[in-house]
Amino acid sequence: MHSISMYSIRCTNPKTRGKAKAFEILSDIDGEDIYCLMQDYISSKTDKLYLIEKDKKVFGFFDVKYEPTKRCIYGWMHVGHYGVKSDIIDIETGKVDFKMSQKNAGLIEHYFRFFVPLKFNEGIALFHSCRRSGIKSLFCGEFMDYVSSKNGFRIQMNPLSYNKAFDKWTDANTKEIRLISFSGLNDITDQINKLGHDEQQQDLVIKAKINKKNSSLGRFIDYITEGSEQLKVIEVLSQHCSHIKTVVQIGSKRRTFSLGGGHPVCEIDIDEDILTHDGSHDIRLIDGLCSELVGEIAKCMYPNVGVET
Repeated sequence: MHSISMYSIRCTNPKTRGKAKAFEILSDIDGEDIYCLMQDYISSKTDKLYLIEKDKKVFGFFDVKYEPTKRCIYGWMHVGHYGVKSDIIDIETGKVDFKMSQKNAGLIEHYFRFFVPLKFNEGIALFHSCRRSGIKSLFCGEFMDYVSSKNGFRIQMNPLSYNKAFDKWTDANTKEIRLISFSGLNDITDQINKLGHDEQQQDLVIKAKINKKNSSLGRFIDYITEGSEQLKVIEVLSQHCSHIKTVVQIGSKRRTFSLGGGHPVCEIDIDEDILTHDGSHDIRLIDGLCSELVGEIAKCMYPNVGVET
């Protein structure tokens, strides 16, 4: 239900169009620093909610931390929608707890972390999603407009590939393939539904053989390599489910990645032990996870440099 997606941060400057360098050094674009521009923008929208009337959205930043020596910014972006009347019900009783008017908005907290290293032309952005709904498009659109209006720079945030972001995991053993909201076996599904089963919650899990030494469904890289037999299978299976996840393992450590079905974004699941009983997050644990992720990505993107994250 909760996941983290990874993107690169890059910037072009119309003033240098046609010159050899395609992307600018983020810490020095005509004397401007993207880290400082991010800090200025986020701090201007912190501890208060702001409306985007054309999209009927409301957002604001809260509990934001700035670490200029490490060049990191992280915290929470609260986002909601308004403009439609609806009822909030108690799922156990079915009774209406609250009637939302067109002026009400339910807010969801999304974690983010940015890393903008010195003297490099590419940074790292991590965005939290809940039920595959996140803040990347909203943040990127608003921040792009802010930067463009100040100095004309053009910010890009594009999905990181698994090969680029998690090189050390590409040779990991694949332990499970999970087909989320699987609907491929209609005859069996029809029988299960008679028991009151919710078809939308039906997942199919394919596991490596337990009794096999070093049991594995293959290497993770085989599931993300164009033309491989594993990816061909994933493409077929993706037609029968909402999306596909794979659980991979190195030693005793596991990660859950999303893949297939035209899914271009490098995305990992947030483990259940990071969530509290009410579905929210343990702030210290999600900070730790995302700091670790940025460190792993940085080692791939800036090899042999020793960039501190």
